[in-house]
Amino acid sequence: MNTSQQTVLFLIGVCLWYSSSVMVNVHWKSTFKEYGLTESTTSQRYHYAMFFTTIQFAAGAMTSFILIVCSGKLENLMSLATVWRKGVVIGGLFYLGQLSTNMSLSMTSVTLTHMVKTLEPLLALLWALTILKNKISGASIIHMLIMLVGVLLTSYTEVSFSFIGVTFALVSNISLSLRNLFIKLSNGNAMLSGLQLFFVSCFFGAWYSASLYLFNKQLSITEEYYILTSESIRMGMYFSGQHIMSYLLLSSITITSHALLNCLKRALIIFISAVVLGIQLPPVQILGIVITIIGSILYAIEVLKKPKAGKPEEERVFSFDYTFSKPFKLILLLPVTLLLCITVIDTNQNDNYLPQYSVQDHATAVWAFDAPITRKSLELVNSKFDPSIINLKIFCANVEKCQNSVSGINSELLSIQIIQLKAFELSSNTQVAAWMASHPINKIKSLTCFPAYFHKMMYLSALWKYGGIVIDMALNVKENSDINDFITSSSFEGCLLDQSKSSAIICNLLPEHKYTEMLMGEVSKLFMKSPKSCTFDSALPDRNNLTKTVSSNIGYDIPSAEIKFGLLAYGATHNLGDEMQSIAAAHAVPHIYTFMNRQTFTNPDKTSLTYIGNAWWDGNGILFKDIPNLKTVPVAVHINPSAYGRITSSKSLLTAMAPIGARDLVTYEKLIKEGIDSIFTGCITLWMKNPDLCTSSIKRNNQTIIVDIKWKGNPIPTTLSNVKYMSHKWGASGVNAQVSHFSHEEKFINAYENLMQYAQARLVVTSRIHVALPCVAMGTPVIFLNSKQIWDAGKNPPSRVMGLVDLFHTVDMWKMNDTTASEYLKTFNWDSPPPNPNPEKVNVLKREARRILERVPELAVSLKVLELI
Repeated sequence: MNTSQQTVLFLIGVCLWYSSSVMVNVHWKSTFKEYGLTESTTSQRYHYAMFFTTIQFAAGAMTSFILIVCSGKLENLMSLATVWRKGVVIGGLFYLGQLSTNMSLSMTSVTLTHMVKTLEPLLALLWALTILKNKISGASIIHMLIMLVGVLLTSYTEVSFSFIGVTFALVSNISLSLRNLFIKLSNGNAMLSGLQLFFVSCFFGAWYSASLYLFNKQLSITEEYYILTSESIRMGMYFSGQHIMSYLLLSSITITSHALLNCLKRALIIFISAVVLGIQLPPVQILGIVITIIGSILYAIEVLKKPKAGKPEEERVFSFDYTFSKPFKLILLLPVTLLLCITVIDTNQNDNYLPQYSVQDHATAVWAFDAPITRKSLELVNSKFDPSIINLKIFCANVEKCQNSVSGINSELLSIQIIQLKAFELSSNTQVAAWMASHPINKIKSLTCFPAYFHKMMYLSALWKYGGIVIDMALNVKENSDINDFITSSSFEGCLLDQSKSSAIICNLLPEHKYTEMLMGEVSKLFMKSPKSCTFDSALPDRNNLTKTVSSNIGYDIPSAEIKFGLLAYGATHNLGDEMQSIAAAHAVPHIYTFMNRQTFTNPDKTSLTYIGNAWWDGNGILFKDIPNLKTVPVAVHINPSAYGRITSSKSLLTAMAPIGARDLVTYEKLIKEGIDSIFTGCITLWMKNPDLCTSSIKRNNQTIIVDIKWKGNPIPTTLSNVKYMSHKWGASGVNAQVSHFSHEEKFINAYENLMQYAQARLVVTSRIHVALPCVAMGTPVIFLNSKQIWDAGKNPPSRVMGLVDLFHTVDMWKMNDTTASEYLKTFNWDSPPPNPNPEKVNVLKREARRILERVPELAVSLKVLELI
């Protein structure tokens, strides 16, 4: 084969290497985003990266093995025992490098990962100096330093900078450059072709990956992994093409030259990823990339100089003839030319780096409070935006009040669209989706501060999804302020903060901007640190000069709630079922003003309070007490038979709050018999939402949970695996003194943690009604053991479960005998439990409860905002 043919083949090989590398990275990042994996924890990202890496190595080993067999080189490969022994090291380095690359891509942007990996020639140079004993000129060192400056500039301006992500990229650099060195040292006299080298490396890499993946005790195969399998296989094929070409080239050129080609490949990846994934590179970041590639080119030109007489062949860029220098130079110039072109285009099209939105054509606002929009906010919008063309969308909790506010503003041309705020819809696929899904326990943690946090989370969600000018309608401009400069200028990109740097009130950013993601993270941290502080008293971060502070005359107004909501709490009771019911009530209320002891609350401050009365009531409960300024929303009420006398003595009080929603049929019939209007509503725990369903899809963990069963013997099959036993009690049974040591909040958190485990279980088996009912609401199959040993059962079935047992897979010992019960449990599909029965009845009960809840207008609004109706 002559030199021209070799050159053509070399160029084709480089193109195939580059194109398959681009496909691997773009497909990995787009898959991670498409399936909502960007919201995963670091541990979950590690598991996903392990999964992808295992599939990649398996695909690589299979592909290369098939090609080796077809080429008739299998016998030669199998006879080289020495290379196989060294392959253990090469495969280990290859696995560590690839896993680290996948982890880095999951933690930060494609741009930052590959800019850090551009430093690979520095490591190749280090190994060449220390191990291969090669020499390097001072000019080459300067060129390397230029590359380093470019990488640092790019990293500094990267909003998605992640220390962990950068660390993984550095580990990948070290591992893969050492792998290349070991290949050079191990493949003396070209014993193996590039394809055979790849198979040996990939075989051991797959062995390492599969071993660590399968024997990781913290890892469970969930539904997401099966969904991602096809994407992983496709990525594995791209991976095979990428590394087969890389190994073929590595067998023909020096490790330093291979590292340089790698460096320029990364520039191409950055450019194409930005186009395909819609990533807008800031000019400063593009400058950093260009500086890095210029350093690479200068270094390459230095290496490409014709070697002096007697200079070792290994120090050339290619181990072929020097005639390869021209095409190599052309390849070096291609990526930097593309980047320079995109920089020029970007500069010509948009001097202020906001090509999609400007003040003149797009604006969004959020008002998450159940109160009229402040007049100051509306006047600001009306006076500062161009009314002839602006289209303002306002997401409102109470649409009617927002419309009334807008109608009072004299604006004939300003186009304002009022949209019903739906919290889960707006926050879906954002960093705050999980916070929103946990809103019941977050209300309990933050009490009166929840509305302020909720409003801020909704504002940031709108900023993330819609971009452009996004306004926090809680701002209050008291008089002339330099906020006017921001409003009237479309050249500012970033967020405007109030004087204390504590709250972003107006932002101008592209959709899905990394700075918005950072703001979401900061507000989430503030909530974790001080949930009961409503002032956001920690300064928000400034990255890449994306914030501007208003000097004076601006406020952030949080309207006070027109109605204050209390939440039932409990004294020295060890049954977490009580807390479960209050968590269900927290789903519906917009905020919690205070906790109210079910038995002893007297409202000493005479504050006007409203509470949802879903609870187990005995004769001493506040349901039967006429407490000043206290209003009961009587839904899901269970009256214990011991308190039936109080129904008669408190008839006038109960009649005034009627109709009363009865949790069970016995309570319903008793109230009707006493002449008190009643509706059978079931329990309000049926309104609970599975948090996973609020963010994406339900994540089942293949676990069967057994909670406080009352049964003779063990009803659970001995062959059933992954079984967990839990309790619904605080401390030892009946030891109430221990319970009193805990705060209300601690007990609620404990109950909520139990609920989260039920939400992800494959199946729950229990004799607790307030375990079974939440499972029905959250879509978890449940077996309810209604035995004669159940709590408060006497000669008759417990009244509190009447009318509810047909919502579960019920083993009802009041209707079955031992034989039929045993047969039912034996034939039940424990491995793939069927859904709970009678979902239509659940919907009917919820509609009946809604009739009572919506009698309070603020609850009617809350049910819409929280998408409970």
